[in-house]
Amino acid sequence: MNLRRILHTVVLLLFDFLAFILSMTAGRFMALRVNGGVIHQSYQQLLSFGLVVLLFFGFNGLYTQNLGLWEEIRRLYRGLIAAFIVISLYLFTSGFQVNFISSYAGFCFFSALIAFPIERDLVQRLLYYTHLCKINTVIVGEKEDVQEVYRALKDEPHLCYNFVGFMIKNANPITQIEGLPVVKNIRALQYLVRSKDVDTVIIASPPNSHERISELYAEISRLIRNILVVPPLRGFAILNAKLEPLFFKNFLLIHHQNRLKDPISMTLKEVLDKLLGIALLPILLPVMLIIYIIIKLDSRGPAIYAHERIGKDGKVIKVFKFRTMYEDADKRLEEILQNNPEARKEWNTHFKLKNDPRVTRVGKFLRKTSLDELPQIFNILKGDMSFVGPRPVMREEIEEFYKDNAKYYTQVKPGITGLWQVSGRNKTDYPTRVFLDSWYVLNWSLWLDFMIVLKTFKVIILMEGAY
Repeated sequence: MNLRRILHTVVLLLFDFLAFILSMTAGRFMALRVNGGVIHQSYQQLLSFGLVVLLFFGFNGLYTQNLGLWEEIRRLYRGLIAAFIVISLYLFTSGFQVNFISSYAGFCFFSALIAFPIERDLVQRLLYYTHLCKINTVIVGEKEDVQEVYRALKDEPHLCYNFVGFMIKNANPITQIEGLPVVKNIRALQYLVRSKDVDTVIIASPPNSHERISELYAEISRLIRNILVVPPLRGFAILNAKLEPLFFKNFLLIHHQNRLKDPISMTLKEVLDKLLGIALLPILLPVMLIIYIIIKLDSRGPAIYAHERIGKDGKVIKVFKFRTMYEDADKRLEEILQNNPEARKEWNTHFKLKNDPRVTRVGKFLRKTSLDELPQIFNILKGDMSFVGPRPVMREEIEEFYKDNAKYYTQVKPGITGLWQVSGRNKTDYPTRVFLDSWYVLNWSLWLDFMIVLKTFKVIILMEGAY
């Protein structure tokens, strides 16, 4: 372990402990506000609890591995759950009352769920941009594969990759990609590795390249310690996959767990949808009533309408939305598409118009803030939709754009939010939308739904991609 790695680990340990102290302080404050009384806690206890949390973080590889943001948060939560079970058991066996344990530990745990991901993200970005967390890296492969891997990894500061160049065989006349040097053979790569103090080489692997990958690996393994291979796994589920090597066989199995066929996971999703829908209904009803009145005052027509969409198993469902268009919207659309070729092209690409004259003044605001989706809470309670899933689409869209990918779309219920909504939304083209919906179904898990919900808050607050 080099000095930079040691400093990286020390900084993470220090800030993780500070985040823990902050969580315990916030939890103590909230518990006192709810229960009153006095909570006595010695510094020795606080230190011991902090060490328990850091120990479970260590067991989850949070100080020895460079992880992407969402994988890091997943392991943080896994470590926090285990640590707070131990802390709660200690409090219980030490004679504390059950109501004290449930409120104090519960509030501390809730605070930790918020504090640690924020702390980790800020600290990891600080370490990356100050180059304390830096792994000099080169990507090797064909031009298209190299660029795809580079684009995917360059925005992941938690992984600490500092790209210093690429090796692309027969790269003439390419000499640079985004300002970084491109070499064309192993001899030039050897010079690049030495001159840039390269620690890691990533082999971008296209399909049907077994022999070439073997040759590259043999040559690169003489130059570098850490080698990563990006396997060609397009169309394959990766989030729920585990690697199972067969010793002495030079064989690697990729075990995919299809969560959609797990009755426990699917039941939990259904129960969480219903419980969250019931819990939110008293909060949302007054808001929806206000929006209903404003729409009625702004323009003629019903405030809420139901539109036919395709649901799970190809079933036709009625999806509720607040009206955001004028009453004669269909007539206006027909005139626009007939007289404006650019608008027709945009409609054929996105099934939406950015500057849509059919949309009312109130409707523009509702779309921008996604408030027009609120009535879909009734679709969730009815059982036709979920909070997270592919966006509900019309049959025409299924036939024209989804085609063979419809077999993925119809495996799950459509959702109010989903991967498309947090990945650019209307800024993306329709093939990307189809890909995102298919990818979501292939990789579905409760954790993926949770990540999408977290990203949804950011998208709503910043009003990203909505019109």
